[in-house]
Formats: sequence, C-alpha cells, structure tokens
Amino acid sequence: MFTKADWLKPLERRPGAKGRVAFQAKRVLRKLMRWYVEPAFIEQRMVNDALLRLIDDLSRRVEQLESRE
Repeated sequence: MFTKADWLKPLERRPGAKGRVAFQAKRVLRKLMRWYVEPAFIEQRMVNDALLRLIDDLSRRVEQLESRE
C-alpha cells in the first residue's frame, strides 16, 4: 500500500581527498540515522493517506448535498 520512503537524494562526490572523506562520512551517517528517520516518514505517510481519504469523503458528501438543491 505504501511505498518506501526515499528520503535520500543521491550523494555527489566532490573531487580531491576532502571530497572523498566527506562522501564516506555522509554514507556512514546516513546508514546510522536511517533507523531514526524512517519510522517518522512511515507515520507521516499514514497520516497523509488518512487525510486524503477524509478529504475525498468530505468532497463527495458536499457534491451530494449540492446536487440535492
């Protein structure tokens, strides 16, 4: 039902030693933080889905009431 959150944009490696170190550090940090960030995205997708269903239902009800008049 829900797609996996892809909150990671592709890393770009800059030239030079400094770029290599930064690239590797970012890769490690992303792996370490994913366990913390991913559940929040899952919960947000669930809330968004519920809100969209509610909005669709309310929209249908308004259309039905308007068609009665």
